[in-house]
Amino acid sequence: MRVQSYVITTDRGSAPNYNAPATTLAICKPRIRKRAKIGDLIIGFNGKTLSPERNSVRWAGVVSAVIPFRDYWHDPRFATKKPEQSETPDNIYCDAGDGFFQVPNLSHDSTDIDRDLGGINVLIFSHVWHLGSSHEPLDSRFSSIFVGGTRRHEPLNNISKSEWDALRDWLSTRATFDGTEPKPRGRRCRPVSKKRQLAAGQVVQNCR
Repeated sequence: MRVQSYVITTDRGSAPNYNAPATTLAICKPRIRKRAKIGDLIIGFNGKTLSPERNSVRWAGVVSAVIPFRDYWHDPRFATKKPEQSETPDNIYCDAGDGFFQVPNLSHDSTDIDRDLGGINVLIFSHVWHLGSSHEPLDSRFSSIFVGGTRRHEPLNNISKSEWDALRDWLSTRATFDGTEPKPRGRRCRPVSKKRQLAAGQVVQNCR
């Protein structure tokens, strides 16, 4: 199994987005989204602002689908992740015909457009484990997937089936949220003017 690891510095409910019907990663982490394949495990380690333990896991999920932004916007299943329906939206890019338009929202602003769209794809997850601010480090048996280096390091590794079975068991016995229940609301991932959300419903008619 392929495993992509990274350090997450904030977990406000938008990247990843835990809203039903499935956990998604549609903004931030462009390199991970661009190279992800179905069946990959994405694992986010707590940054120092979330936990003093460098190798503690924040969340992990198995990619079940990789879809382009246009399909994500038009898929009725993910309407719950749009600005007018979510406090922490990630479905914020609509197809304007000659490119994508960022719908006013409370998650990202215009400074994030290039980074978000640079990821090309949106990741949908079938199985998700949320461990939160646990201070328990990931077992050293799985040290091959530790991030290491700087927090911007996003390694891609491969683990065997037996390693995956052991890692899945480790995650399952420690998860506080498995992707099937509503996640407690949190603050948005970065401050964006409230009027951007109020304007969201006024611009979506321009999307195709």
